[in-house]
Amino acid sequence: MTSIDSRRRRISEIDEEIAQLQAERQALVESLIFPVYTLPVEIIFKIFLHCLPDDPFAPGEFDPAVVLSHVCRQWRDIVLSLPELWSSWSLAIDGNISCGALATGVALWLSRSQSRPLSIRLHHRDGDAQDGRWWDRVYGFEYAVLPKILPHHRRWQNIEINVPLSALWSMANIIPTDGLPYLTHLRLGSVQSDWDEEDEVNPITLFANAPQLRSLHLMLESQYRLERFGNVQLPYEALTSFTGTSFTPPECLAILAKMPYLVDCVFYIDSPAENIVALSPTLSHLKSLKLFATKANIRPVKILDNLTLPALETLVLGCGEVLAPSYFTSFVLRSKCTIRHFSCHYIRAPRLVQYLYSMPTLTTLELLDYEQPAAAQFIRDLNRELTTNSPGPPLIPNLQSLMIQYQKDNWQGEEFSYNALLGLLDTMSVRTPLRRVRLWTISPLLPRKPNEWEVGRLRALVERGMDIYVGNQERSWI
Repeated sequence: MTSIDSRRRRISEIDEEIAQLQAERQALVESLIFPVYTLPVEIIFKIFLHCLPDDPFAPGEFDPAVVLSHVCRQWRDIVLSLPELWSSWSLAIDGNISCGALATGVALWLSRSQSRPLSIRLHHRDGDAQDGRWWDRVYGFEYAVLPKILPHHRRWQNIEINVPLSALWSMANIIPTDGLPYLTHLRLGSVQSDWDEEDEVNPITLFANAPQLRSLHLMLESQYRLERFGNVQLPYEALTSFTGTSFTPPECLAILAKMPYLVDCVFYIDSPAENIVALSPTLSHLKSLKLFATKANIRPVKILDNLTLPALETLVLGCGEVLAPSYFTSFVLRSKCTIRHFSCHYIRAPRLVQYLYSMPTLTTLELLDYEQPAAAQFIRDLNRELTTNSPGPPLIPNLQSLMIQYQKDNWQGEEFSYNALLGLLDTMSVRTPLRRVRLWTISPLLPRKPNEWEVGRLRALVERGMDIYVGNQERSWI
């Protein structure tokens, strides 16, 4: 028996040695295959934080906190110890998850975020506004989730809320009067199943006391216009950045008149200008204005007739009808502005060239989403104007950067003329300080590439100091 016992003990010892060797082997394998495991925890912290998107609400297929915590136990422990990974999240009403489960999940994320500033998005997925069950989910979502979020209002920093105004009114009654001390960015929309007198007249003071709020994005519903937000108290006079979605031109002017210290502004306009109100605000601090139309018959630039912008440096005009050159010139002369960056979507060549005469301080010009014939026509017209010794002010004498983004719409159309481009670049290299050129094709119909002789001419300009990119989004052809 003694011999048998000793053999059994030896077998146990061998088993322990095997287990130790297997563990050592696995550690060596992991260090070879997954070298990140050998890094100090502090370095892994920094790597994980770089997984966070710059925009906390940017659409993405995976959430960093969820993905990283499911790799292994070590990573899960690290993720749970990083409150920054749990301080940004988005919730949408889709009917697939019960309101109770959502509320439980929200409470868990908030606890893991500890005391970090919060970026929260509450919104709804598209639903049938005539479906009472959809509205039940909307209101059930708000009244289950909001009570979990409200106690953390002092940590709100970047917030998007697209909820019924009646819910906002209820929130304002719950949040203490100490306000939202760290709120800097707010995106606000509203869905509403019906309206009653209380919704119309009761002031919503939820965002009234937000001393650091500088950026506001208002998202209007097509049937509920800007006046629906009239009883939402917002610190308009302190704002420096504003974005308006689904606005009409009169609504653009009305909201601009409330924001005297605005620096950056973007409008997405969805209705034509019927009756422009007699508002002509002067915005002395506005440096960047971007106007986009969502339909072909909309004239977003019409509001320029009513604006005076002496500090304007960047102007972007999206698709849609444009002002006659004389009206655009009147706007620039009235504003006495120094426009340095101009971007447009498909303003045709003759009119665009006349616009350029009004902007002698221009340093950057971008033409976006042009059809190939229109892009080629602009290149020819601009070269002709530059080489014509006509009296008057010079054309784009300070231009340093030119970008043209175009697409070929059919196989039968005329091929792009690189000779015209070379002629323009030769002219501009003498008459302007042009140093950077980008000619992008964004069409699935691949246009003709420059031939060997044309590539040689373009490379000669590069050797003379001009930064040139001619090609598609993947690669340059020179």
